[in-house]
Amino acid sequence: MGKFLDYSPIKKRLRPGFYIMMTVLCYCVYGLLQYKISPVRVYLMHNMNIDEAAAGYLTSAIDLLQIFTVIPFGVLMKKIGPRKMGFIAFGIEFLGSFLGTFFTSNYTMLFISQLIVGLGGSAVAVIGPYIIILMFKPELRGTANGWYVVAGTGCQFIMYNVVPRIVTPTNLTPAWWLTNLFCIFMLVMWWLFITNEVAPPSNETFNEGETETIGKTLATLKDPKVLQYFIGSAAFMCTGIAGLAFTPTYMTVVRGYDVAMAGTVSSTVSIVGVIAAVVFGTMADKIHSVKKVYAGITIWIIISRILLVIVPDGWMVVFICASQGVACACMGLLFASAATVIDKKEYAMASSAITTGCRVGSFFAASLMGLAVVNFGWTWAFIGSAFISLFAFIGPCTAKGAK
Repeated sequence: MGKFLDYSPIKKRLRPGFYIMMTVLCYCVYGLLQYKISPVRVYLMHNMNIDEAAAGYLTSAIDLLQIFTVIPFGVLMKKIGPRKMGFIAFGIEFLGSFLGTFFTSNYTMLFISQLIVGLGGSAVAVIGPYIIILMFKPELRGTANGWYVVAGTGCQFIMYNVVPRIVTPTNLTPAWWLTNLFCIFMLVMWWLFITNEVAPPSNETFNEGETETIGKTLATLKDPKVLQYFIGSAAFMCTGIAGLAFTPTYMTVVRGYDVAMAGTVSSTVSIVGVIAAVVFGTMADKIHSVKKVYAGITIWIIISRILLVIVPDGWMVVFICASQGVACACMGLLFASAATVIDKKEYAMASSAITTGCRVGSFFAASLMGLAVVNFGWTWAFIGSAFISLFAFIGPCTAKGAK
């Protein structure tokens, strides 16, 4: 096992693959909650008598607190370690999901539920990457991170196909009970297998220099390169989440699909996303140019957003919808590009800043998309989403020296 680990193995550790599985399951706690609403947004809108704008706010609520809490949770994580952080994260996620179970027809209470889930998501976000850095040598972290990121795409596929088939238009609680049970499952798994001996706090593992703080992370934004990546990541997430979150609703309202079929068609994005994350990451390594691969994907996202509302029903709309999955490769490419131009001493801080940019973009994604649909219609809303994609070039394609 020693060849997999970054420091001396501990007898009570299981095989490395088991801990990759644990990081995947950790991501899934938030991933399943994140993609629960989109497949049944039409039902929620009808039951609550709300429009697309209000539904967009409800979806975005999950990201609101994360804008302000990802970095503080990262600081806390380094002090208390993943075991305690896991209990905090999964406990908050369960609380948010459990609250929502009883208020699927109450907009205000479900909004509060989403806020709580988002707070837990901030805690979840810092656990997986820490365990990967802790347990795997640099040459094996790419594989571990690849599986970790793919988990999010997998959650989208699961929820887009499962949720519409276990709920009814007037009873959405089975979807909430599904996530409730998964949160409990993860609390038990964490208690059994992630101990302080297996994954100790940072100050017991590394001889650290400077400590990450909120102030230092914000100060990093003064670096023009970091600021560019912050803007680019926010723009990418804004257009990416907007398109993916509203596609099931668009397929139902405009294309006339039933909710189950709309979820199935939209989930093809996930299948393509899993393949794209591996293929395009490898391609960037092979041709020694993250910039070219990232630019090519972003160009296609712009084109596909417009084509989605133009092409006729049938295989063409399914193909265009599925092809948007190539965007799943972009986050890994964005961080890889940043690593080529940002000094190693600043990279940890820069990563936190970029992650915060992602949360900012994700928050505004559904909100702006919902407003655009209400005020300008579905076609112009998707075209507007394509326009925002232009700002995603900032950073990977504009930072001096980016490769």
